Amino acid sequence: GGSVFLAWDKQLERDVVIKKILDTRSSSAISRFQREAKITANLIHPGIVSVHELRIEPDSGCPFYAMQK
Repeated sequence: GGSVFLAWDKQLERDVVIKKILDTRSSSAISRFQREAKITANLIHPGIVSVHELRIEPDSGCPFYAMQK
């Protein structure tokens, strides 16, 4: 699972949606989360939001991805 929230992309000056993983202690959960982001990023359909980037927070090591609003 993950948490989803609205954020502001300072570089591109636009709203984005951020999804962060909740269980950062499980390597299998992190792998599933990253796989979900990669699969979603390759889907092109009007009903599926685009994934802009997949990153890891430098301080916490928590993966997250940014999507179109």
